[in-house]
Amino acid sequence: MDVSRLVYRRTNCLPSGIDRVEMAYIEYLDELAGERLSFCGFHPRLRRYIRLDRRLVFDRIAAIAAGWKSGSAIRANRVGLAQWRELFFPVSRLDGKRIIVKVSPDHLEHRSRIKGLVDTEQAPLVIMIHDLLPIEYPEFSGRGGDRTQQQRLKVVAEFSAHIVANSQDTADSIKRYFGSNDCPPVTAIPLGFTPMASSTFSALQDGMNLVSDEPYFVCIGTIEPRKNHMMLLHLWRQISKFAELHDTSVPKLYIVGRRGWENENIIDLLERSPFVRAHVIEAGEMGDEAVARLLFGARALLAPSFAEGFGLPVAEALACGIPVICSDIAPHREIGGEVPDYVDPLDGPTWQRLIFEYACEESAARDAQLHRLRDWSIRSWDKHIHEVYDICKHLGMA
Repeated sequence: MDVSRLVYRRTNCLPSGIDRVEMAYIEYLDELAGERLSFCGFHPRLRRYIRLDRRLVFDRIAAIAAGWKSGSAIRANRVGLAQWRELFFPVSRLDGKRIIVKVSPDHLEHRSRIKGLVDTEQAPLVIMIHDLLPIEYPEFSGRGGDRTQQQRLKVVAEFSAHIVANSQDTADSIKRYFGSNDCPPVTAIPLGFTPMASSTFSALQDGMNLVSDEPYFVCIGTIEPRKNHMMLLHLWRQISKFAELHDTSVPKLYIVGRRGWENENIIDLLERSPFVRAHVIEAGEMGDEAVARLLFGARALLAPSFAEGFGLPVAEALACGIPVICSDIAPHREIGGEVPDYVDPLDGPTWQRLIFEYACEESAARDAQLHRLRDWSIRSWDKHIHEVYDICKHLGMA
């Protein structure tokens, strides 16, 4: 399994959705495969993939997981030369049939790197694709993001023995892009979610009112145009103006996530609009327990994205038993089923109406969703990994 992104990451950032997927794969594949599971990573100096020592990988993963939980920066992520020598694990020590599993897009645009990995291991390659958003919505990606994604898909088409899509919507996008003749086998296996331990759950619930005594909402995600923060901020500015004129209260909005790209207008509103600054809190990056505590006290999670590959915050909120108001897009419906209230991402009046309704202490709309939420079930990582493992076993026997 390729773990470059986690083991050699150079930033102190809290996890992205892809990071969480890699961590789940490491944990659950280890339970299934045990000592048969080995790790590789791209060496930035040798410019090629190398095999890694299991023990040191797990030590490093444990430290990263602890940092994510507490929200503390992970200071020791840059790997020095001494650590490289310790992590290196010669390929010759392992033999037998192998499957390469790659769940992050890192290095996929570099054909020579992936070819070197496949040639060295002499093994089929299973690749997870998280979305085709840079191609389908180039206006929301960084400059040149569509070209990078197209190059990655060329490499996937050439070397992938099987594609795992994180949602049915992503699988459909992949098939449309390749066409029926050129597409490698694709299986939609929705991502899983790790339920919170009951003791942690109870402790966080007991402390949930420490966040705020006022009604508030939460929006989780990198601050970028695709996430549609702009609509929410304009909405809160209108709500604030209305409340000032009519002497009514305004619910708070907590925005959780790092600042992304092409977001100058969003940042201007956050920093310069007095109506926004009075009622919107930019919380930045937070640890897992802090996010859970924030969610437990919220009236609802707001997820107004224009497009998603999966939509992890929706799953996180529902898993915490918190109502969700989200954009009416296919990935959100795959996760939430009949539970959330779905709204067109451009329908500001409906968003405003639901926010006012959910902010009320006795909200019929919120109570109705809580009732629907009783029948919602979490898709486990165990189920997801077993389905991927079945693909690997089939390829290994071929």
